[in-house]
Order: sequence, then C-alpha cells, then structure tokens
Amino acid sequence: TGSTSGIGLGIAHALAAQGANLVFNGFGDSDAIIQLQKDVANRYGIRTFYSSADMSKSSDIEHMMHEVAQQFGGVDVLVNNAGIVRFGPLLEQTIDQWRAVVDVNLTGTFTVAQAVAKRLVAEGRRGALVNITSMNGVTVLAQMSLDEIHAADAVLVGSGSRTREFAADATFLDSLRLDPSR
Repeated sequence: TGSTSGIGLGIAHALAAQGANLVFNGFGDSDAIIQLQKDVANRYGIRTFYSSADMSKSSDIEHMMHEVAQQFGGVDVLVNNAGIVRFGPLLEQTIDQWRAVVDVNLTGTFTVAQAVAKRLVAEGRRGALVNITSMNGVTVLAQMSLDEIHAADAVLVGSGSRTREFAADATFLDSLRLDPSR
C-alpha cells in the first residue's frame, strides 16, 4: 500500500529489482500511476497492476485482495506503507480529519495485514508483512499538532508483538520505523 510515490515507490523498486511482481496502490493521477506501473514492469521484467483501493474502506481492500489473488495467486510480501497527514492545531482539528488519518493509517493497515495473514495461514504458506510507520509513534514534534498521527503510529510501533502470534504459522509481521534524523 502507498507504493506510488516517496518511500513506498522506493521500496517497490527495490522489490522489483529482486524480481517481485507488484501491486501499485496509492492516491494520485491514475493515468500517471498506470504509466508508472507499466514502466516498472518493463524496466524489471515483472508483472504489475494498479489498484486504486482506498485504505480507509474495507470494501476497497477486499476488492484489492480479490484482484491480487486473481493476478498473482496471493501475496508473499505485504508492505503496509499507506499513510496520510492532516496538519493543524488541536483547536482547529475536526473529528472527520481525525477519523480520516486513523482510518487510513491504522484501520487500513490492520485490515490489509489481517486479510493477507488469514490467506497465508489458510494456505500454509510463508510470507512477510511489514508495517511502515514514522517516528511519530515514539516521539512528538512540538511544532505540529499531529495527535492522530502519534496515536496511529504508536499502535503500529507496538504491532511487532503480532510476530509471535503468527510465528507458528510461518508468517512474519513487524513494524519498520524510519528515522530521518539518523
């Protein structure tokens, strides 16, 4: 998820260079993203497709997972990278802004990871589930009011405990925090 720009796109290129087929997912100009996925497919000799699934909508996620199963037979590696930010002072934030961030950054991450993990376990296959989060889960940026970001990221940072839950089923789940200060 979140693979059409920035860190997510960089991860997509790294996986493609290793021969992984890719599902591109993210917001933006769909024509440009479709061209991007075709360019990546041609450059690395892999299969790709684009899903515009909104990570805040479980029906979109279910549809995307169905498409993945049809195109590739399932998921071997999930990189949960989708995330949005709504900047603003606490007194000006709306509940809709809060929910938008939590729905994409937290609930969407959970929903996709759960769908992939269920399928891997049911099929008795190994796989990797990686949740990308920011340092906002462990540090607070004083200059910004990002309470919903901090809350969602803190939960994702703690999701590494899910590793033990799936270890018996040969599935790997962890969180990767990116610290730009290092």
